[in-house]
Amino acid sequence: MLPSKSKYGQSLLGWVMYQHIGLLISQSAITEAFCEIFGYRLPNTAVANLKESAACLYRNTYDNLLLKITQGELIHIDETKVSIKGSNNYVWAVTNMENVVYLYNATRENNMIKERLNDFRGVLVSDFYTAYD
Repeated sequence: MLPSKSKYGQSLLGWVMYQHIGLLISQSAITEAFCEIFGYRLPNTAVANLKESAACLYRNTYDNLLLKITQGELIHIDETKVSIKGSNNYVWAVTNMENVVYLYNATRENNMIKERLNDFRGVLVSDFYTAYD
């Protein structure tokens, strides 16, 4: 559910998130497309605010998926470098073959991944990056 103080509804949230994630459209292009399609100009901060609302809305789902993965017997994991505004960062894909979550970190250091997988006691399938030891 969107915060009660939001003037935007669930349908707009869904449309914006589909444009951004599903179609890989930038925030500014979403704002422009919304104006062209619906004849209403969104404030420059609207898309960012809706993304934040979506993150809050689905936080429990994300946490439950990560819990299911870490309570299982098998995890496949790999990380990749991503560039965000010219800065190198890292995203880990963590899956048990039924569920998947992505973990973001500004560095490739292993503190974050060790913390998230601290209680896992099963088999970890990886590319032998030492952070997984």
